[in-house]
Amino acid sequence: MNVFIKINRMKQLEKTFSRKTFVQVCSASFLTSLPKIYASEGYKVFPLYFVGGLIVLAVAHLLTHDKQSGWLLDCVALAVFFVVFGNFGFSSILWVPWITLIAFVFLRLKPDFKILKVVAANLILFVTLFSVVELPFRLAENSESNPNIQLGVEFDSKYFVQIRKKSYFREAEFASKSKPSVLSPNEEYYYVNRNLIKFSDNLATVEDFDGAYINIRNGRRVTEGATGIRQKRVLVFGGSTVFCAEVPDSMTIPSQLQKIILDNKFELDVINYGIPGIRIENQSQILETVQDLGPGDVVVFYDGINDLNTVFRLGLESNKSVIPLGFVKEVAAWVESHSLLARGLISGYIDRSGISKDFLNTDAENEVAGLWIKNDKIARTFVESKGAKFVHILQPNWVTYKGGVQATKDNKRWADMKVIQNYFEKYANPETKIENFTKKLDGLSSTPFIDWAHLDEIGNKKIAEEMFAVLEPMLKAQGR
Repeated sequence: MNVFIKINRMKQLEKTFSRKTFVQVCSASFLTSLPKIYASEGYKVFPLYFVGGLIVLAVAHLLTHDKQSGWLLDCVALAVFFVVFGNFGFSSILWVPWITLIAFVFLRLKPDFKILKVVAANLILFVTLFSVVELPFRLAENSESNPNIQLGVEFDSKYFVQIRKKSYFREAEFASKSKPSVLSPNEEYYYVNRNLIKFSDNLATVEDFDGAYINIRNGRRVTEGATGIRQKRVLVFGGSTVFCAEVPDSMTIPSQLQKIILDNKFELDVINYGIPGIRIENQSQILETVQDLGPGDVVVFYDGINDLNTVFRLGLESNKSVIPLGFVKEVAAWVESHSLLARGLISGYIDRSGISKDFLNTDAENEVAGLWIKNDKIARTFVESKGAKFVHILQPNWVTYKGGVQATKDNKRWADMKVIQNYFEKYANPETKIENFTKKLDGLSSTPFIDWAHLDEIGNKKIAEEMFAVLEPMLKAQGR
């Protein structure tokens, strides 16, 4: 009797998982896992999601194959798996419609809704083909590119420093490969940027982190040489070019400035208030959270690049001939931010079309004054009301550097950015008390730029030296 029961179960199992059914289950699991490749280095865990989804779907299908709405129960089981496995994040919840679409096409076997199934199948096919083409871009980005996102601006790497050839980068990568628990420099940056930086309205914060390359204490990247107990301080605010994810803690601008200050016998701590992606308005809000700001402190705003990119993006949005209709523009912007393939296609189109002359001739300057100068005055007034000193520096970038001059002639995007950059430089003058550092790197024997915005340790040292030259008279006046 037991033998017959086992035989019947085997036949039932074989019937449940026929070759056709097995292909359907595998296809459903594979396709539902595809969105993972759009995450940072998601291709590495894609197989884990695929196998995990396959097991969940196989078990669910085994339990529900004889039920009328078995496909729907399979869909629910798979959706729960991905949402839970994705730590209940918003992006994992967005997976549910995609899972439902695939389950409807592959697991719902009733011969109805034929037209709807054809449309859904074609949509799945399009996304799959797009993802197949996307994957090589992901592999190339994660194996060869620099750790920072390039703000949508393409460049030819032959004009820039190859950070992977730097000894400190190679050593850090070697350590990460020899010890699985140690993250590589890129992995550290991606983890910090995607998981630890939080925005509440315009107030940006970053959580603490212990890494081999990047360390964050009390919400600030570690400045080597700072004690945290010196009464006088230099507080350096800015975006990723102050955070300096490309180099170890000791080679950031604030750390190199700290060394110069101590070498010159000044007893001050330099604090790194840089957070990747923030603009001057974010810096102003963070500044206002510094409760103990007072006499003896010097606040430094080192910015311009993220603000330049903001005005540039506003110019693109104002150009109705580039991407018509607001909703379509929003969708295109979302796709561009999540897909390297789409970013290349959209960026290539924008490179050819660019910003309208009307915006560049009038609106761009108004935006610079409204976004940049307005917040400069807000921050300056706040700092001076506390009895502290304020220094605002317009930072250099590729379009201001001698090596980038030809690029502004050959590329519409670069050319448009240069026009907007000129307005920033117009406002950086003795009257506004904004220091213009846009030409401070031209004297170096080779380019210090890793990409259009970020510098290697040589560029950071040069900026720190120039920054100290501005700060030294103030520090002498305060006394050592």
